[in-house]
Amino acid sequence: MRLRLALCAAPLLAGIYFGWTLAASARRRRELIAAHISALEFIKAEISSRLTPLPDCAARLAAGGPRPLRGFYLALAAALDAPCGRDFASIWGSLLENMELPPDALAVLAELGRSLGRYDAQTQRTAIERAGAGLERILASLRERDASLDRLRVGLSAAAGALAALILY
Repeated sequence: MRLRLALCAAPLLAGIYFGWTLAASARRRRELIAAHISALEFIKAEISSRLTPLPDCAARLAAGGPRPLRGFYLALAAALDAPCGRDFASIWGSLLENMELPPDALAVLAELGRSLGRYDAQTQRTAIERAGAGLERILASLRERDASLDRLRVGLSAAAGALAALILY
């Protein structure tokens, strides 16, 4: 009898875990976007006021930037220091492909990559501000949408697990 109850509880727990994993993934995407917004503010300040070169900005963000993006900026700094002959936009774009971001956030950041390091400081500042505003809108939209969806994801997954447990019982 105990074994049967344990076997029936397993799908319920698996369903709850699956829903919690979906909600955690959505939370990670929101955290990544917020980290990008913070990093862009740093880059904007460095480029517009101190005229810091992008490799130095990337190295500083790798050392002390937002924690979820330190690996991204470490790889960017390494790629910028390597004599590979690739332009900044292609390096930036290839590194963005590995990030777990929504497609619209990736598009905003990819567009920014085509402007960074290419134009004067004021034009880069404008591009960073435009990208930051775009990411802010995306983040606000995700927060609003995910507030109700996170509970729904966990609830539906738990219900599916409970249904599977009933079928097994």
